[in-house]
Amino acid sequence: MKKWAHLLKQLLQCSDTKLIVLANVLGYDTSYISKWCNGSKIPSAKNIHDIHKKMSSIFAKEIIENKHGTQFFLEFDLDLPKENEFMNSVEFIENKIYNLLNQTYYQENPTSKPIQEEEIKFVVGKDEISFFLEEKLKTIFLKTNIPKIEIFLTVDFSNANIYSILSLLSNLKKEDTNIELSLGLNLKNLDNDSEKVLNKLFYILNCYINLNIELYHNSRFKNMNTILIKDHFAFQFSLDVQGDIQALTWVNNKLLLSKLSHFVLNGFRKEDKILGLANTRKLQKEGYRTNFYTSDFYNFFLVHGFEFLLPSAIIDNIADYAKNNKFSEQDLISILRVKIAWEEIFEKSSINFFILKSSILRYLEKGELTYMNINYKTSVEERKKHCEYAIELLEKNTNIHFYVIEDEFVDKTNILFNIGVFGNCKKMFFKNYYNLSQKKEPYFSLINNSKILEKINQFFDNIRESEYCIEYTADELKALWDKYGRMLFRLTEL
Repeated sequence: MKKWAHLLKQLLQCSDTKLIVLANVLGYDTSYISKWCNGSKIPSAKNIHDIHKKMSSIFAKEIIENKHGTQFFLEFDLDLPKENEFMNSVEFIENKIYNLLNQTYYQENPTSKPIQEEEIKFVVGKDEISFFLEEKLKTIFLKTNIPKIEIFLTVDFSNANIYSILSLLSNLKKEDTNIELSLGLNLKNLDNDSEKVLNKLFYILNCYINLNIELYHNSRFKNMNTILIKDHFAFQFSLDVQGDIQALTWVNNKLLLSKLSHFVLNGFRKEDKILGLANTRKLQKEGYRTNFYTSDFYNFFLVHGFEFLLPSAIIDNIADYAKNNKFSEQDLISILRVKIAWEEIFEKSSINFFILKSSILRYLEKGELTYMNINYKTSVEERKKHCEYAIELLEKNTNIHFYVIEDEFVDKTNILFNIGVFGNCKKMFFKNYYNLSQKKEPYFSLINNSKILEKINQFFDNIRESEYCIEYTADELKALWDKYGRMLFRLTEL
């Protein structure tokens, strides 16, 4: 196997891959890999396809990172790709390396018959498709040491029935794996029926809360009908009139998958990102929160405690808690910046607070809230001061409106709310309380499209005018507080 050993050494040198890196990827000792390189040992035919897949993946990534694309094609006497984009395509180069390794291995070891892997399969029938999808996805999701799986679904989520796919992904997801799911949306549908689209969006974001979802305008790839599991395989499908998958083709052929991945990923890259994931550091680095709180109008939809209208002393207690629990210096600075910003906006801004009835009662009983990215449990005494201070601010600023949404709204929408919405006229972000409870970033999603931002604000106007939404004035809240507040806290203290 001298030719295969020589090829392996060439690939290590061309890609600048260290032996220890390759050994870790393959799960072998470095001394064993060294024997492959000098030809004294060779991998068995039984495992060779898996070994070649992992090798080609790491080599291709290193070649692209080190900008050795042209060198690779010249050194291995391969035809330069006709399209320049493929010169820097990890998938394309990975496929070339995989073929080189396989060809050389079987040329030198012709008695080892290649294991014929299924590369394309066509499936029809609802039950058959559901079973096949699950079986193929399990091969990826049940693997260990996969920190992130990237999935791209090209159809317009507002028209297609993707609930079964999302349920499958959500159920298969392992605790330590980050699933990043990119979905498409035709923005023209917002003009036709924005309430239907937004209801479906909020349903998906809340009900499949363990999937980290991004949203793209899909005008460039709306007809691709593809589910791409990046670096693994893809499905192409047709839909019936109800938007259900009626026929499915599984693609695992390396060359076809490389080309398909190129077109799908290119389509997403060239489109506008409507909803994008953001971690705490990104918001802090860009000063997002500071800029956000410079408006004079806000809509807040809160589902976990009530983090606004807090007395200064409670915010200071939260800062002390964050410091004692080893939150970063940047977190502590952000707490103070937001505290100052809030003092300004609560005096004169127009603010609509929408809060679920069950959520406000749970907060009064348990005292749990999330201030920025910090989960904090208020004492009974802090809750008393919070309620009294909030009523005082509502009395001072008549532009602050407090809306309680009845539980019937939750029953009607069939949503267990885990996503909070924070918006003004120009910016909007979502807060993922599930990820916050798990202490797993990203905690936030940013709306990057003015049209959908406007439609969401209109959506809140519709909620405000619905029969499930009741506004409480400062006087009404004060009367309720005088009648029930102290009794509630006495019961809480028992």
